[in-house]
Amino acid sequence: MKKRDAATFALKARREIAQELRALEVLSMPRSSALLNYLTVLEAESVKAAVSSPGSTVATFGAHRQAVESSTHAIPAIFEQCPQDRVLPIPTVIREVFNPAYELFAFTHNYDQVDYSFRLADRGQMGNLGGPEGAAYNFLIRFAEGRSGGHPTAHHTPKNGTESPEELTEDLISLVRAYLK
Repeated sequence: MKKRDAATFALKARREIAQELRALEVLSMPRSSALLNYLTVLEAESVKAAVSSPGSTVATFGAHRQAVESSTHAIPAIFEQCPQDRVLPIPTVIREVFNPAYELFAFTHNYDQVDYSFRLADRGQMGNLGGPEGAAYNFLIRFAEGRSGGHPTAHHTPKNGTESPEELTEDLISLVRAYLK
């Protein structure tokens, strides 16, 4: 197997992830509609957490944390890329915009987790993304080699044929948790 230059690999992966963010469908829609539907997605996720785990502050906190992590990249992308409305439309949530807004939410939430790992690595706190056996390193390799679109954990080539997008995200989360211990 050909050895990778970690810095070149990380830079290339960062560019590709940012390029995929810019290509999301919702970012070509009028700004007010994209923003309204994105905020509706955040609220729906919060309600979903509250209903699925009544009284659980952990579930509610988790949904709000996902909203913060996602909006770190989503809100600036909406304002930078979505064309400004010539006239403000009547605020409505429609499936044709809500679904791409949900895709933006899922993508940017995962993007924030990857970006966080990169920032730790940039400060020298994780070596070269955990080395060849590290979770972030393997996550990024799978993203770069197997991705064909969607959010960072979707459409990958599984390492052992059984990994799901959730497991890949969990790989990255476990890396951050290991660092925090």
